[in-house]
Amino acid sequence: MKLKCDAVQVKYQKVLLISILVIGDLLMVSLASWLAWYIQFSRGTLISGTSTDLGPFTLNVLLPTIVFVSIFALSGLYDRDHLFGGAKEYGLVFQGCNYGMVALLLTSYLSQSQPLSTDWLLSCWALSIISVGVARFLMRRLFFRLRRSKGWFIQKTLLVGVSDHAIMIARQIQEQATGVEIIGFLDEFLPVGATILENIKVLGTPDQIHEIAASQQVEQVILFSNAVAWETFRDTMYQSGYKHGFRLNLSPGFYEILTSGFKVTHQALVPLISVKPARIQGGDWILKTALDYSLGTLLFLISLPLDILIIFMIHFSDGGPLFTLQQVLGLNGEIFWLRKFRTNFAGEARRRLDDPELKKDIRKRGSDSWVGHFLFRSGLDKLPQLWAVLRGKLSLVGPRVIVTDHEYMKSQGFHPSLLTVKPGWTGPWAVWGADTIADEKRLNLHYIRNWTIWADLQILFQTFRLALSRQTHLGK
Repeated sequence: MKLKCDAVQVKYQKVLLISILVIGDLLMVSLASWLAWYIQFSRGTLISGTSTDLGPFTLNVLLPTIVFVSIFALSGLYDRDHLFGGAKEYGLVFQGCNYGMVALLLTSYLSQSQPLSTDWLLSCWALSIISVGVARFLMRRLFFRLRRSKGWFIQKTLLVGVSDHAIMIARQIQEQATGVEIIGFLDEFLPVGATILENIKVLGTPDQIHEIAASQQVEQVILFSNAVAWETFRDTMYQSGYKHGFRLNLSPGFYEILTSGFKVTHQALVPLISVKPARIQGGDWILKTALDYSLGTLLFLISLPLDILIIFMIHFSDGGPLFTLQQVLGLNGEIFWLRKFRTNFAGEARRRLDDPELKKDIRKRGSDSWVGHFLFRSGLDKLPQLWAVLRGKLSLVGPRVIVTDHEYMKSQGFHPSLLTVKPGWTGPWAVWGADTIADEKRLNLHYIRNWTIWADLQILFQTFRLALSRQTHLGK
């Protein structure tokens, strides 16, 4: 009886979610259509040769509403995979409005009665993007609140196969508030009841997948191909073509060695996994680039008087060189020169980061002069690197730069995935700190795999806050 009630509740939540989204989109597109008409015909702010009567446009207010929402559905905006997806969801809204605009233009061209005003169409298109985007943002906040307070919209997930890769994926899903609840593992080698992660245990074997998925109301199953026997993998994939109550996802096992994105391509009808050379692409790249250039320009201009003061301080301190040049690796392994203010022992602590005694001695000893010590401890020696941000070589937020002749490259800390994003002026290592190379590697890879524009903003805010309290790890 309880199982039946749970199934009804899950179905009710799905229907409620889609209904709210559809109704919201209908209202927003209708509002955008009416506002476009009001601006054009009531205010006369847009020039048009069409009639100013509202009557003929009543149908035209309803037409884009039906067309846009229908295209939204075809674009996947009511598919759960695309919901709560941040920039991806907004990208689909923009795409759907573009297709809706094309459909309305075709309707206007083929219309034998009264053609649609071009001014009205453009206004309707722009206002639809804005209104639907804002409504989606507000509805997402509502859904997240319901998820936290009532436990709604949670996707129950079953993992098949236990390995380091599977455990890492499970831990990441737990740490991220993605609305995914891991019910447990299925494994053919570990006993039932074995604890894998905290309250996550082995529930059975892979051949019980349908029985356990039905009893636990599982909506998603993730199969780890490198954690099960070939026969188990084959049998599970053979059954994927049958209708069942869950969706089967396959994790190929590349996650632990590469953090760049993937996409499925086809050549001669053969599906292939194509590896993207850069982790951040598309709309995410636009957001990150806009943040780098806008905030980078502002910081560069603000820091110019301070740069001049530091130059005088270094010059009158010992008269030595003002800058230190480093040859570093950028995006996709591109080599470029990076400039920073000289601190007399630049990079020494970083080269020996795994030697706690030496690192402690360096931090205690500081530089040969109070100027170098102050610059190193405060991170102000990195101010000249803002120019590299404006050149597009460096990002405001990212992994720490990797020096080409550095021992770091020879140690286990170097990971090719660090080259799938631009190195950062600041990053997770600057706000959370890292006592060892392994810790820094973990922080950097976690940042790359889970990047969002909000993460960049959070790290920047924490960097400035810690810099004001002189607790930042920028100089460590």
